[in-house]
Amino acid sequence: MAAIEADLFAHGLPVEALMEKAALAITAALLSAPSRLKQGVTVLVGPGHNGGDALVVARELHQAGIPVRFWSPFERHKPLTARHLEYALWLGIERLSAAPDPAEDNLWIDGLFGIGQSRPLDPSIEVLLEQRQRRRPGRLVAIDGPSGLCADSGQLLGRVAACAQTTYTLGLIKQGLVQDTALAWVGELRRLDLGLPKGCWKRCRPNSPWAWLPPTGTGPRPPSWGRSGPSTAADDCCWCAAASATAAPSNWPCWGPVPAVAAASGPPCPR
Repeated sequence: MAAIEADLFAHGLPVEALMEKAALAITAALLSAPSRLKQGVTVLVGPGHNGGDALVVARELHQAGIPVRFWSPFERHKPLTARHLEYALWLGIERLSAAPDPAEDNLWIDGLFGIGQSRPLDPSIEVLLEQRQRRRPGRLVAIDGPSGLCADSGQLLGRVAACAQTTYTLGLIKQGLVQDTALAWVGELRRLDLGLPKGCWKRCRPNSPWAWLPPTGTGPRPPSWGRSGPSTAADDCCWCAAASATAAPSNWPCWGPVPAVAAASGPPCPR
């Protein structure tokens, strides 16, 4: 996905445009399940573009009438993210001065770090995410991938990661998110379509998990695992943590074999 994004940017697509497309897709998915938003949301905002995505989601939910506040414990942000942060404050969205209470009942949206993360989380953030899962399991969703989890290998980068009820992966399924070691942290995996140009798909290797899905509008969609009802254009893929990658049905529309997944290892399942 990083290579596809680099190609798009090199040919003139503004970073801002892709960020808006991603965040609007996430917002639509969240608003489609209003019961989860009744208590409001707390958005965890990182310093990079994952944090920018999160701030656009915060903006859109706020404008839809959802009570929103955000927490970003970082002094510096990438320029685009900093501009979104400034605008969120101008709109009147509350910025928390201290870490949110892990026992609160509202929905947490993890936008701390995205698929490019390579270092362990700060220990204080690890403790916060661990306490959140212990006190309010199932009340956190992740943008693109849970913070603290490598999207390439599916391994923890530190001691723990964000434990998501749902992970909204953007554009393409990331290889690490379907490894056995990652499933308990990822939760229900939903791929959100970004309307990428058809030429982008030529970069997908045939035996990669992100090639399991055809471009939107071309061919059948897979069954929707972990939820009721058929898949839709806005919900191209739904993966349940209870299902292993090796359990993909024989009629799955893919270009090549389902990749082998890593043996489960690491800390006990957080669920």
